[in-house]
Amino acid sequence: MDVYFRQQWFDKRLSFYLPGLEELTMSWLFLEKIWKPDTFFLNGKASHLHRITSPNKFLRLRQDGLMTYSMRLTLTASCAMQFHKFPMDSQRCPLIIGSYGYSKRDILYEWTPDGVGLEPGVELAQYDLVNISTKNKQIVIRENEEFSMVQGTLTLRRNLGYFILQMYVPLSLIVCCSWVSFWIDPKAVPARVQLGVTTVLSITTMGFAGRAALPKVSYPTALDWFIIVCFAFAFGVIVEYAYINFIDKITADIKKVLEERKKNKELEEKKKDGKRGSKESLMNPASSQDPVTKSSDLNMSSPSTSRRPCVPRIQLTYESDEFEDIDADEDSVRKKKKTKHRSTLRKRRTASLPVLNRQSSLSSEESEKLAKICFHDKREAMTVFSKILNLEYSNSEATDSDKMGPVIRIRRDGPLRRSMRIPVRLLNKIKILPTEAEIENQPEPELFTKLDIASRLVFPLAYVCVMTMYSLYFAYYLSNEWEKDEL
Repeated sequence: MDVYFRQQWFDKRLSFYLPGLEELTMSWLFLEKIWKPDTFFLNGKASHLHRITSPNKFLRLRQDGLMTYSMRLTLTASCAMQFHKFPMDSQRCPLIIGSYGYSKRDILYEWTPDGVGLEPGVELAQYDLVNISTKNKQIVIRENEEFSMVQGTLTLRRNLGYFILQMYVPLSLIVCCSWVSFWIDPKAVPARVQLGVTTVLSITTMGFAGRAALPKVSYPTALDWFIIVCFAFAFGVIVEYAYINFIDKITADIKKVLEERKKNKELEEKKKDGKRGSKESLMNPASSQDPVTKSSDLNMSSPSTSRRPCVPRIQLTYESDEFEDIDADEDSVRKKKKTKHRSTLRKRRTASLPVLNRQSSLSSEESEKLAKICFHDKREAMTVFSKILNLEYSNSEATDSDKMGPVIRIRRDGPLRRSMRIPVRLLNKIKILPTEAEIENQPEPELFTKLDIASRLVFPLAYVCVMTMYSLYFAYYLSNEWEKDEL
């Protein structure tokens, strides 16, 4: 800053009385012959006195000994700034003035009634001077001695015009350009990828590379957060199209697999029909056979409907801290518990559920329910197991181990493991990839996917909401430490 620095003090030794003369104006050379204060700027970094065409300073002496000493200086002072709200920030910069060698016992500094003023017509390029405040008779301790000082504080508010034109408007338009991708045909892969990559690179160049001229601080500023948000939205457009392209590829692969399955099924059915025709021709060589003997042969060859085959033993295991053994025959279970060591029960076992015989008392739906049961509900499991335990073994050829009935071993999950599986269940409920049933029932695909149509509305609304929250937070909610102290 350029300042007119004026000092006044009383020196009774220089008082005079001349009729008609109240004040004397003297040359700056007279300063070398009188006492003057050794004033300096405590937070000054660099300063110099203007000497063109002669040293810019003067001295006036009044009758009562009041000395007025004025000079023109250019100062560079240090100011601890906070850039969390940059470029919507306001800074408060102090200018501390005191004596270098005289303590408060010798000199006391105090502002004049005018204090610090601003020359008319002075304007700053990047800031608006909001307020000027002063503090009198401040004390600074240096080398265990107290020194008098005064302080003037300049409150500055940064102008947003430059940053709106150079950063905010261009980056917002680039983000809006990336949304054009939602109206481009998804099959035009080069067009959509090139548009997305170009917007991301443009934001990177304008935002992160252009930050070299901005304050170099270790924490993110408001402008950094704006650039990050713009970068995230432009990158989200690329991710959205990558997901659509991936889903289309998966759908095409599943359709190929389904078509191959249909062809294989048709070939197998044709082969079965050919084998059945050849078997019928071999099994029925003469059409004139006696119907009585034919019916008797069929009755002899058909199995007895009253006999049921033996259902094999079923062992089901899942992890827990407890075991329950359910057996149709309690004596056999007791014998089995005696012979079997307890340590074997603690081991983890994986047992597959054998497929039930079609002629058993369980229906196909009950068999599938038993195969897919998750053992989270003990009562539901027991209702299905009870049907198995009540099976009648009428097969006379069944062995003793088969007659013993199915053995069902249950191992329960602990509460900790059950709670850890909750995120897995939630992810399973979220359908990220299409299933075969959905693809089979899927109608003719449209030009634009549902994700593209939804993104046309979601992305602009999300951007407007985020920018609104951004503006409210940094402009009104977030404040500097000195602003909190004033409140």
